[in-house]
Amino acid sequence: MNVWLRRAAGWLAAIGLVGCGDPPTSIVLVTVDTLRADHLGSYGYFRDTSPHLDRLASESLLFENAYATSSNTLPSHVSILTSTYPARHGVEGNFRFYKHPLATDDSLQSMAQRLRAAGFDTAAFTSASALAEPSGVAAGFASFYGTPPYDSVKQRTEFRAEQTVSAALEWLSTAAAPFFLWLHVFDPHLPYAAPAPYQDFFATSPELHAFMRERRIPRHLAGAANAYDDEIRYADAQLGRLFERLRELGPVAIVVTADHGEGLGQHRHEKHSEIWNEQLRVPLIVHLPNGYRGRRTDLASTVDIFPTLSGALNLHLDFGSSDGIDLLAGSRSHLVSQTPVSIEQPRADYAIVGSSIDDTVLRHWKLRTRKDGRHQLFDVAADPHELSNLASARPATRSELKRNLDDILSASRSHPRLAPRELTPEEREAIRALGYAE
Repeated sequence: MNVWLRRAAGWLAAIGLVGCGDPPTSIVLVTVDTLRADHLGSYGYFRDTSPHLDRLASESLLFENAYATSSNTLPSHVSILTSTYPARHGVEGNFRFYKHPLATDDSLQSMAQRLRAAGFDTAAFTSASALAEPSGVAAGFASFYGTPPYDSVKQRTEFRAEQTVSAALEWLSTAAAPFFLWLHVFDPHLPYAAPAPYQDFFATSPELHAFMRERRIPRHLAGAANAYDDEIRYADAQLGRLFERLRELGPVAIVVTADHGEGLGQHRHEKHSEIWNEQLRVPLIVHLPNGYRGRRTDLASTVDIFPTLSGALNLHLDFGSSDGIDLLAGSRSHLVSQTPVSIEQPRADYAIVGSSIDDTVLRHWKLRTRKDGRHQLFDVAADPHELSNLASARPATRSELKRNLDDILSASRSHPRLAPRELTPEEREAIRALGYAE
């Protein structure tokens, strides 16, 4: 079909969602793998790692306290796409669930499915095997671009941001409006090896040592922080190409977030899969054509992205059993995150963050519950690096958050998903060879 006819057909099909008048707004979701919020200039970082993201943030609504639902790629992305916690959508790890993908039905659908049914052209461009088509995240996308799955190559495969962004730009040249585009870039995930001219872009400095000292990160890991920041700068440059094209297209809603952060040695964790803030706090930048901009300090979860877009763009979508809220219509009192599960660790650790005002002081209390029964409590508004455990000093706060967590998880699990398939010994060994404990 001629591209202009396709665009007209898409616009006519979507009119029923937004009513007569203005044409529906196209939507772009960008997820940057393994991106800590506190390594971006717009979130206060001392380095110029992200000039293009920072420019977009200055034109957008930025949420300072946004959390991912999991510190693992696949479950976190499924939460973003379905607006549900892992306990509800059932995908709680990368590999254990790989042969048993996201299973959608009438009660659980992705935003791509909803928007495609409403007449949007939909396309996804992913950069890692954890998000290959068999994982289930392709549901609802008319076009899906991604790496080969694990079991076809017997190793992990990633695309560089340049390759994925170029493919997305090619699709945009003929995309029918309104469209929904999801772009996932793998950089800055390990291994930290940015291509020239971004390799060795940053060097150790007194400012870096001060940043690390404040977070109690060992000094000898400065090189990892430099290489990680190199990759952010590289990914940012590639995203700048996308943002430039989107500005040429006219009014487009853009959301930038991450699936999780990275330890980099903080709390003695160099990678991810834990529930410390550096692994869960992610950027959340929402750019809307109607001019919303500024900074929000209240709590936000990545499950809130599409309910917020639906409200802001007047889409009137039915989210069914959603865990998300419209952040422009209200604020959330609590949010939940968890560690991934695996064959060797079939139970997750959980974190719940809740807001309260004590003597006119806003507090964001975070309770970490562990499988071994230990609890840790932090006031992450005053102690963002989680250095002072207040569980013994605030037993009432600890107990209240635990009750809230149990209630939220109980409500989510009232819609059980299918159980995962057991991996074969060969698959387990291949996954361990990749550096993952499954």
